[in-house]
Amino acid sequence: MTATDTRRRRPPNARTRIDPDGPTDVDDRLAPSFPGGRVDFPISDEGRIGTSETAGARAGSSDAAGLAGDVDPRIAARRAAVVSQAMSRRRRIVVGVAAAVALAVAAVLVVRSPLFGVRDVAVIGDPTSSAAAVLRDAGLRRGMPLISIDEATAAARLLRSAEYLDAAVTTRWPGTVEVRVTRRPVIAVFIAGGRRMIVGRGGVAMPATADVRGALEVTVEGSLPRVSAGRTVPAALASIADTVAATPLSLRARTQTITMSSRSELTYGLVDGAELRFGNAVEASDKFLAAVTMLGGRVDLDGMCRLDVRVPTDPKIRRGGDCDAATDVDDQAADEPVITEEERAAQADEEEAAANRPLASRIGSDANNPVSERGVDVEPETADDQASADSGAAAGAKSAVTGPATSDGDAGDATAKPAASSSGTASSTVPVSR
Repeated sequence: MTATDTRRRRPPNARTRIDPDGPTDVDDRLAPSFPGGRVDFPISDEGRIGTSETAGARAGSSDAAGLAGDVDPRIAARRAAVVSQAMSRRRRIVVGVAAAVALAVAAVLVVRSPLFGVRDVAVIGDPTSSAAAVLRDAGLRRGMPLISIDEATAAARLLRSAEYLDAAVTTRWPGTVEVRVTRRPVIAVFIAGGRRMIVGRGGVAMPATADVRGALEVTVEGSLPRVSAGRTVPAALASIADTVAATPLSLRARTQTITMSSRSELTYGLVDGAELRFGNAVEASDKFLAAVTMLGGRVDLDGMCRLDVRVPTDPKIRRGGDCDAATDVDDQAADEPVITEEERAAQADEEEAAANRPLASRIGSDANNPVSERGVDVEPETADDQASADSGAAAGAKSAVTGPATSDGDAGDATAKPAASSSGTASSTVPVSR
């Protein structure tokens, strides 16, 4: 292998340091023309040796040729296409992001514009409520963007008002608001000293503008507590309000006034001038049942001035002129027991049967069992009373035996036998109560 072959195997544009004093294949005549004694001779691709300037120029031309001429045109085209595609992809991404941002901004502006605002309001469940009032109570307004409406918050605002018992808000695109409300009914109106307190279901104080149609008014003896609208009234007053609201329709038709005493006891003033003493709210359903039963026509109400159902299992009727003249204790003593029509008819039959019995039997029976003017058994209170009763019975029997003589000898025996039987233990009385 020669030196020329070795140099040709070296990479292109390589530089070789040549010592002028050493062995070289370069002509010795060129050595003196390079000062310094040492010269670097660049070796070109063709194996020729030249000066540094020539080598630099050749190297520059060789680099340019490497970029332009040594690269395959297809590779160069592919590189250019890759660069172009990358730039195009970046351009598309930028344009897409900008378009998305612009579209989002436009969409927000559109949905928040009056184009998608509240235009129609549908109120369901309460035909008396106006759309404007419902919108105001819900904190909404016409033209308000639907996207900015929080349905739960709007319903909660409605429920904060005392006039609504239940509420639900629904939005429907492009511009409809549907409101379902249940108005809180008024159950009682309390009046005291010129003040009115309107109480709704649940014991909630209602505003003065609430609809009171169908509610019963209760006159209070005393003063009313001050409770603002939307707040809960005291428990005792709420219980009375619920009781008044539960008044049966048949009793409502006969009621003229309702009064509540300082002890929270109700008294119904009836249209016929009588009064119904109801009492407190305890056992209200049983008391209403007793009152409706008594006033339903099964009991004789002639002359009744008071019906007391404070004890629902033992209702009492007071008859007479002035019921207010007696105290509660007198009322308990004077109130007569309740007698149904069937019992009254049975009592009349027994009285008629007693009137048709033989005279001696009636004398003996009356002598052995004294009765009061009303026909109620009267028991002897003391031993002297018992002795007097026995002596009276003996006298009655003697007078019956020694009665006027008759032409028939058996007549005396006939009158004596009932008298003798009167000294026995069995006698008949006339029941007047259950």
